[in-house]
Amino acid sequence: MIEAFQQVGPVYNLVLVVVAFVLFVRLFRTEGHIDVYLTPWKLVFAGVCIFVLETLITIVSLQVSVETNFFTRHFNGFLELGIVTLFLYALLLQREQLKSGTNI
Repeated sequence: MIEAFQQVGPVYNLVLVVVAFVLFVRLFRTEGHIDVYLTPWKLVFAGVCIFVLETLITIVSLQVSVETNFFTRHFNGFLELGIVTLFLYALLLQREQLKSGTNI
């Protein structure tokens, strides 16, 4: 049963990311967002794109063979590091923007 979750989990993650992607597109296309500070959201969107890449690599590695797990394990670690770094940088940018009190 755990093997079934391991195979289906990444696919469900991609389905949820499609919903998030639609929400990001709506956020970036909204008229009147001139006064909104979108830089942290762009960084979060970049993190989500890296997550999609990581999930696709995981799905392919599960379908291909066991020999690629060593590569994907380390490569996924670097991708996770990039995601966490982008999210933390987005939080720090938002904090600095709130301290300064400027809109853009």
